[in-house]
Amino acid sequence: MTIYSTLFCRAMILGCFLAGGAHAQGCALVDKYKLASVMSIDPVLIPLLNLEIPSCANIVLGDSYAGFLLNATNQPLNGGIRSELAIDFPFVEGDTVEYRWSVMIPTQDPPGGDSQQWWVIAQWHDQPDPRLGQTWATLKPQSPPVAIYIERRNGIVGIGLQGMQGKKNSWAPVPLGVWLKLNATIRWSTTTTGSILFSVEGHPELDSILSGPNMLNGYKHYFKAGQYRAPSVSKASLIYLKNVRFRQL
Repeated sequence: MTIYSTLFCRAMILGCFLAGGAHAQGCALVDKYKLASVMSIDPVLIPLLNLEIPSCANIVLGDSYAGFLLNATNQPLNGGIRSELAIDFPFVEGDTVEYRWSVMIPTQDPPGGDSQQWWVIAQWHDQPDPRLGQTWATLKPQSPPVAIYIERRNGIVGIGLQGMQGKKNSWAPVPLGVWLKLNATIRWSTTTTGSILFSVEGHPELDSILSGPNMLNGYKHYFKAGQYRAPSVSKASLIYLKNVRFRQL
């Protein structure tokens, strides 16, 4: 049985347990300690970990990874179509943080549409600054200032680094069905002192550097990975994640 079919069967089982409806966030059948163990998430990140999934059927656990799924019937969550984990790693403006994680894009039902169907597999999202009295109700919705996007060009799936105002800085094809080790080293700043270095181990064609502002406000931006895509997309899609490690440099 393939990884995809195994995960699909488990997703169906989890969906049956739900019976009456979906959880707004997280899943009662997948606590963060189990998720962190399966995905090999650094234990220090567990208290900072949350799930942003519309139902238990949108996440499935393998032996050493988690699969994040979307399909045509997903309900919006927090204003968008998503199936993601979230880690609110602390930093202050001026800090440099290294983010490392592994991704597998499957050969069957991979994420990624055309250039008119935005789709991200990782993002760093702003949040209200309590020092300024901001709340989610008053925070202006904006595109993430830093994201790893996925897109098909001439039928080929590739990823790249996206910066402020959704500007795409790079793109290159990626192999499907193999684990990719991603690294984003970010000096956080609302000014020109900010920088982002993105790389994928063994794929120098994906190396990318961005300089300049990378924060929408002066408060820590939290990391999310999985799938977040345009509402116009209706197909089923799947991505796998594991080995999440962050550190301040």
